[in-house]
Amino acid sequence: MSFWRTRGGAAAIAAVLLGGCAGGAGLGTSGAGLAGADTLGQLNSAPVIALTATGLGAVGADTPYSQKALANALPGFSFQTVKTMSEGHLKWLLGAFSGGLQQAQFEGGGTGGTIRRIHLVGQEAAGPNGERIGMTYGESGGSKLSCTPGRGEWSRMALCINEAHSLTYIYAPDDYDWPEGRLPDAARLARARLVRMIWEAPAG
Repeated sequence: MSFWRTRGGAAAIAAVLLGGCAGGAGLGTSGAGLAGADTLGQLNSAPVIALTATGLGAVGADTPYSQKALANALPGFSFQTVKTMSEGHLKWLLGAFSGGLQQAQFEGGGTGGTIRRIHLVGQEAAGPNGERIGMTYGESGGSKLSCTPGRGEWSRMALCINEAHSLTYIYAPDDYDWPEGRLPDAARLARARLVRMIWEAPAG
């Protein structure tokens, strides 16, 4: 079961898809196998694209869900189908790759066959305030977000909403001793790593 909620008029994700690599099984929630997962926090290069309230770079609510449309909107990236497991169900998304590493996942189902959600999973993009995958909760300004405990496959993680930009951030613990069904103490939460940022097309 997936849980969705609306806060401040923006659709926010409270349970989301697990990441996947091309042609492979679904990845663990720690982000292993995603871009930069072996160097979390070591962000030595400048981001090449930004995830904002309108989408990822030139990809937004009006972009058709197709490899051709994505390639036209995001030159420099390659695209291929990726497998994702969510609550026991296999789903297929379009993945964006750079240097052989997965940077983003695109989900269809929007109005008229457009992009419905964007899952940012790599370090070549930044959030609206410079947030990068691999940053800690403290480094990425997590204290300014509205956070709730994760459920299901995101159990013992924090799901945080950037209401100003209609984005959801997912933070994973640096250890797995977080309490079930509630957020950890402030010190542990501050050390949690940003493993995913999610944009959803506006309703209607």
